[in-house]
Amino acid sequence: LRALGASSAASDASAPRGMSDLDAALLGASASDDAGFLKILSRISVDLVAWCCVLYVVYYVDVSSSECYAVAIAVALLMVAWRLWGPWATHERLAAQIPYTCAHVAADDKELFIVATLHISPRSPKDVKAVVESTSPDIALVELDDERMDNMREIEAQRQRGPLEEDLQQITFCGLDAGLPVTVLAQRAVWNGERCGDMIEGEVKFDLSNRHGLTPPAADPSGALPLRGCMALVERGAPDPQTFAPFGLKAHLAERAGAEAVLVIDVFDRLPAQRLGVGPWRMELKVAWAARTCSFPRVPVLLLPKEFGERVRERCLAGSGAAPAPVAAFFEVAPDAYPRRTLFRSLCQNIAQTMSGIGVLYQILICCDIEVGAEFFAAEESAAAHGIPC
Repeated sequence: LRALGASSAASDASAPRGMSDLDAALLGASASDDAGFLKILSRISVDLVAWCCVLYVVYYVDVSSSECYAVAIAVALLMVAWRLWGPWATHERLAAQIPYTCAHVAADDKELFIVATLHISPRSPKDVKAVVESTSPDIALVELDDERMDNMREIEAQRQRGPLEEDLQQITFCGLDAGLPVTVLAQRAVWNGERCGDMIEGEVKFDLSNRHGLTPPAADPSGALPLRGCMALVERGAPDPQTFAPFGLKAHLAERAGAEAVLVIDVFDRLPAQRLGVGPWRMELKVAWAARTCSFPRVPVLLLPKEFGERVRERCLAGSGAAPAPVAAFFEVAPDAYPRRTLFRSLCQNIAQTMSGIGVLYQILICCDIEVGAEFFAAEESAAAHGIPC
């Protein structure tokens, strides 16, 4: 608790080189304790000054009535009672408003409330909501990685939530509006981070005969690739619902055709909140079987907003006639801390999870229709309702 309540600034400023993170945190906590001691000392000093003023009135002011001594004693008792009542009242107020599952840490005029939860307990969401509403914190923190949070959300809830701006990739198009560059934000594939920092550029091409990007590249006697140095513009999904058309398969096919990147036109009005290409390992097995590889695609994939993607498609089709007007695009692959793993690693993790019993436990919970992890969404909803960043 001392380490949690420590000031990171004090830790960074006073920690010598070569010190471990834990030692630095404890050193910061020690500095925090010193600051708290000085604060208490300053309050006592104020009390002493006030008491000296009372003594001055008693001994040096010409007042001889017994009421003066009674008032002085009363003031002294009130000062002591005030110092004792302050911390006790604060503690009682917090104890009355927050549940017993919440711990409270205070240091350097900062407070930290830690809510202990049980993923399958119906009480946990209520506790989280009660703490957020009663304490009105500056920020709410959820201890869970983005990948698991996305997997727990329902598809419809993800569409309504929408993506965060920092999770999207900027891409610039040239040749749309009188030659002026246009920059938009697009959702990115989970494997794009493998090429972090690379500059991707090229002409944007849309093949009307292969609008969904599911046709393997045709063999060319000369060995030339049809999309070499270009970006493939394709539509999301497949011609019919029965056709298997994930983003990973389209990326592998475009890579074999020589494409630099794949730009996908969305069919929904809002971009998804989750990265592209994230799915259960069974779907990844199907992609690996169809693409004949277990590795990530080597070409980035971006999902364009529906209206803008259709506009780029119409411009590409207009430029395929007698008067070509090519559309070009470029972007620098942004860094991405979102967890990504190859099919081989994903299979190893799933096997280890099942053998450890965690997978079996979760299957039992699913069969019993027990909601798991509702406290995470309770934190998000309560924070959003009070305008608190989460």
